[in-house]
Amino acid sequence: MLITFLPEIILFCCLPVMVLVRIFRTSATPKTYFTLSKYFMLFSVLLSIILYNKSELPEIYDNSRYTTLFKSLVFLFSFVWFFLAYRWFLHEERSSFRYFMLGICSLICLNVIISAHNFALLWGALAINAVMVYFLILRRLDEERIFVVAHRYAGFAAFFLVLMAAGMAIFYHRLGNLNYRDVFSFLHQSTDIPQLYLYASAMILSGMLFFMAVAPFHFWFLDVVRYSILPVGGYLTLVPGLAYFAAFCAMIVNVFFPIYGHFQQPLIIFAVASLFLGAVGANGEKNILRLFAYGSVFNIGFILISLITFSADSLFSSFVYLLVYLMSMLGIYTVFLGFKSQGRYVFELREFAGIAKLKAYLAAAFLMFLVSLIGSPPMLGFLGKLSVINNLVLEHHFYLVAVTLLSLILMANAYLIVVKTVYFDSPIMNFDRIDKSIYICLTLNLILVVISLVQPRFLMSGFERMPIRVF
Repeated sequence: MLITFLPEIILFCCLPVMVLVRIFRTSATPKTYFTLSKYFMLFSVLLSIILYNKSELPEIYDNSRYTTLFKSLVFLFSFVWFFLAYRWFLHEERSSFRYFMLGICSLICLNVIISAHNFALLWGALAINAVMVYFLILRRLDEERIFVVAHRYAGFAAFFLVLMAAGMAIFYHRLGNLNYRDVFSFLHQSTDIPQLYLYASAMILSGMLFFMAVAPFHFWFLDVVRYSILPVGGYLTLVPGLAYFAAFCAMIVNVFFPIYGHFQQPLIIFAVASLFLGAVGANGEKNILRLFAYGSVFNIGFILISLITFSADSLFSSFVYLLVYLMSMLGIYTVFLGFKSQGRYVFELREFAGIAKLKAYLAAAFLMFLVSLIGSPPMLGFLGKLSVINNLVLEHHFYLVAVTLLSLILMANAYLIVVKTVYFDSPIMNFDRIDKSIYICLTLNLILVVISLVQPRFLMSGFERMPIRVF
């Protein structure tokens, strides 16, 4: 059984090492904790790749190409963001010990969420990760409202975890266990599903939608991103969504597919609500962090729209869209780290006025990622949105094509307001010198974008068959 959880065990070993360093090395810096995290993460992801099909408990914990793909992406985005976060802590002259401790704990939970094939194991990982997120939110001590935001998140997370537990208890009372395979067999073999089990399934799925920040469960995400420190907001935007997406798809396909017809229309409603609430909210927002948080809600809606049939093609198109979106958001958050004036990070839209005249390279990179998020050719975002819309057309969901295009116009208007502010308004402040690590990360991200533009198959061919292995 040890080999099944070996990558997670290795990652867990990073925690006592950090504690020992904290106790015995008084000169420990943010770089120290990042370096420890880096090596343990590298060792863990290598073991995940080597042991991609090794699982002594396949009915509970799945190790496959599908799970290895998402774990590798979680580690990749975490590695890049942890590097940028350590630079943030270094320049702010703040201790990063708790941030990296909580981040590693969260990564362990996300790995379990991706591989879990048992509802009890999934619930436990979601609950522990929610606790980690709660303490990550509280890393900002200079903002009084942060306690309200953290407690509100904890309260709603607890509510949806209890709701999920209640739904799982209904299945456990009937089956005696919570393995995906057994629940799937029960639902598949029942010719007339009692309403009780439909309600239980809805309880479980609603919890997943809450953690994915799908409208109308998105309210917590907006405030968390707005009021938490930038390393926390960036992490929560870039990393957990990959694990939740993988778990949600695996849950639908491997558990609830026999009754998915009952949930297809509600999921379409949630997706459309996410599209329009995200787009409309972004247009009325003056804080750049909340604006892009609304953009994340919008993009989650786009992904759900693509997933409505849960066919191999829809799963692949949604995966491509998710990957392109996260690459763009990684670039956006990297740019945020460079917007600093007189030692203070600026996040009000009016403060971005005329940045193109002062920081041309940063503004150009910002523009490229914004255009990618809009989905305009020839940028990479066009590939993701084209993949989703093409799949909807192939499945004859033409009214959903019209809905997505209308919401996209609204969302594009919000992003174009940002472009107008950055490029055409007059500067109102000067900006500090930018850390060279930001330029390095931006340049590497842009190189990857350019390669993907010239050779789109570079992005798609390597992953084309992996996501559909969930079937």
